[in-house]
Amino acid sequence: MKKNKSNDGIDLNGERFFISLDVHKKSWTVTIRHANMQIEQFTQPSNCEALVNHLHQRYPGAEF
Repeated sequence: MKKNKSNDGIDLNGERFFISLDVHKKSWTVTIRHANMQIEQFTQPSNCEALVNHLHQRYPGAEF
């Protein structure tokens, strides 16, 4: 069975990440946390598909 690995080669299969959104009309500030640590924070246009694509590319196999 092929394991899902992050860009860094870390196996994230089944790992749980928490996503918080600060939502505005034209943009979202996204914060990603794992194991009580902030992993990433960024601002993006308010686009659900773009966020889902980002999460699956950066954290393949993870649960959100």
